[in-house]
Amino acid sequence: MKKATFSEYQEAKAEVMKGGECREYADTDEYGRLHKTICCEDGNNFYEVTENGITEFWSTKHSASRKYEEPQEAAQDAAENKEDDYRERRKKVIKRLYALIFFTWEQKRAYMNNPENLKRERERNPEAAPTQYWKW
Repeated sequence: MKKATFSEYQEAKAEVMKGGECREYADTDEYGRLHKTICCEDGNNFYEVTENGITEFWSTKHSASRKYEEPQEAAQDAAENKEDDYRERRKKVIKRLYALIFFTWEQKRAYMNNPENLKRERERNPEAAPTQYWKW
């Protein structure tokens, strides 16, 4: 199988599409590969299969299969965006956990020595008030 550049890929696609009105059909198989077929009025077809950033293409005019690989920069950008999203979600979770621990610690310190405070807090807001504390 021969490697091709993006310009060769575009030229091969344009050569087939010169044959008049064309229709494009796309489908994804069970392995996550994207299959595209472009059918034109004059009977020429262009086929491509894309998997992991590598596009294999051929046509009725040039039956030899060729591969075009997308630049790694695009794949790296996608990976960086995914990693940034993960970091942001992680920061939010850590902040929530920290707030929960800090809130619980403050409540414990405030009510530990005086059970009347805990009883008043439970009466005022039964859902938010803790029911018991453990000795640490």
